[in-house]
Amino acid sequence: MFEAGNCPGSDQVEQAIEGHAKVSVSNSPENQGARGYAWLELLIEGLTFDLKGLEEPFSVNATTFQHSIDINPPERDNAYQALVLLPGPHLAGGQSQLPIFRAHMALGATIGASLPGIVGFGWPESETLISGDRFAELIDHWLQGGALPVPSLIALKDTMDGGLQSVGLSYFTGQELRIEPGQWTDPDNARRQAIRLIQQMFLSGKLEKSEQLTGPDGNPLRLETSANKKFIRVWRS
Repeated sequence: MFEAGNCPGSDQVEQAIEGHAKVSVSNSPENQGARGYAWLELLIEGLTFDLKGLEEPFSVNATTFQHSIDINPPERDNAYQALVLLPGPHLAGGQSQLPIFRAHMALGATIGASLPGIVGFGWPESETLISGDRFAELIDHWLQGGALPVPSLIALKDTMDGGLQSVGLSYFTGQELRIEPGQWTDPDNARRQAIRLIQQMFLSGKLEKSEQLTGPDGNPLRLETSANKKFIRVWRS
C-alpha cells in the first residue's frame, strides 16, 4: 500500500527487483504485443504470481482492515492505494498450500523491501494492515524457521459473548478457532494460548472430529467442531 498518488509503475517495479537472484519478471502484456501494461508476472522458486494495479492502482476502503500492527489504519476511503499480488492462474485452488503460500509471502516481502514509499501491507483474509518494516521482519523470521507470525496473517477478535475468535485461519484450514468464554481469566494469557493453538492448527489442518489434547500451557483441552464444521470450539477440560 502507498499514499494515494504514490503507487509505482511497472518500470519502477522492474528496476526494484533487478538484481534479486530469486525473483524475475517472467511475463507481461507488453511481451505479448500490447502497448503498455497494467500487470507483471513474477517468478520465484519456480512459481508465478501476478502483480496487478500498475497502471490503475486499487483503492483501499477504510473499513477493509479492522486490525493493524505498527501502523495507523486509513481514516477515510481512498487515503491509500495498493498493488495486489496474487498467485498465478495455474496455482488456482492451491494458494493456501504451504509451499505456494511461503513463496507468496516471500515475494511480497521482497517487493515491499525494494520499493520506496511503501506504507504497509494488507492481508484481507485476516483484515490486517501491517507496516512494511514489521511485515518484512516477521516474514523473514518465519522463512528462516521461526514460528508462524500469527498476528500479521491470522488475527484475533473478542466476541460479543466474551470469547475469542480467529480471523483468517479458515483461509488455510476451512475453519476458525473459537476460545469459549471464561476459559482463561487473564485475557493476555488467553491470546497467547490461542496463538499457539492457531500455529498448531495451521500445520495440522482441518479438524474432523472432537479431540482431547494437552494445551500449550500444559492444561488439558477439549476441541469440538461446530455444527456447521466452520469453527473449532475450545474448552479447558
